[in-house]
Amino acid sequence: MSLTDSVSFGPLSLPIILPLSVIIAAAAFFAGSFFLKGGKTNRRIFSDLLFAPILPFLLAWKLSLLFTDARDVFINPGLLLYSSGGMLNVLIGVAAGGLWLYYRWFKEKPVGLVKWAIIRALGTAAVLSLVVSSFVLFSEVDSKEKEPLPNVAFSDKNGGTWDISESAGSTVVLNFWASWCPPCRAEMPMLERLQSNPKFKNVVFYAVNAARTEKNIGDGSAWMKSNGIKLPLLFDITGQGMNAYRITGLPTTIVIDSEGKIIEKKTGAISRRWLLSAIRKGK
Repeated sequence: MSLTDSVSFGPLSLPIILPLSVIIAAAAFFAGSFFLKGGKTNRRIFSDLLFAPILPFLLAWKLSLLFTDARDVFINPGLLLYSSGGMLNVLIGVAAGGLWLYYRWFKEKPVGLVKWAIIRALGTAAVLSLVVSSFVLFSEVDSKEKEPLPNVAFSDKNGGTWDISESAGSTVVLNFWASWCPPCRAEMPMLERLQSNPKFKNVVFYAVNAARTEKNIGDGSAWMKSNGIKLPLLFDITGQGMNAYRITGLPTTIVIDSEGKIIEKKTGAISRRWLLSAIRKGK
């Protein structure tokens, strides 16, 4: 699991870091305001300062994609909304939020109970953030060992079957997606451009349509045809593939090395940087 992975709620896909941030902010608010007294003025100053970094954090985090993933964002601006980028983008957002809080702190010059309430709240947020980051870091370290490949076959557009053994010796990128999923549609053009790049002639890309989640079984192929996407298309008609690969949200991208072992897995719209890094590990 990574902080930039996503969780899906129907067509809505949210980076894990967002609900975690809401929980941490709520805990910090209650920890700071519990002993705060002095009426509405003190509570207003406390709330204004505590939540001041949120908007700068979100704006800097998302807009940083214009620099780190400029090529893909300019071609498909939808990635600004759906892609979470990587930890670099998150850290840029954190830095922007911290600088704005620093500015607001010296502008408001909180004193007395308000000052200590804010310090208590920020301390709570820092401790919780450290705990969450440590858990995620250790879970990522544990997942670095290559996973064995599930024994599962997909259907191709001609009704035949396909399994990973047919691409033995190549790095394989499986992208589980659905036509109703906005983040899935947003990242498709980037995947197609990488597939057609001569540098990746030993990398095999497959768009695996989660056909069981579609309204009609042909919706996936119809969407790809109408949008001129020419990625090799497979179908997970029964949902066996999603179960075998433990897929909890769409899109999910899995990178498999030339020995047939899973080396990377990410839920949510991926960045070019993440995918290139994963492909290099698979060679």
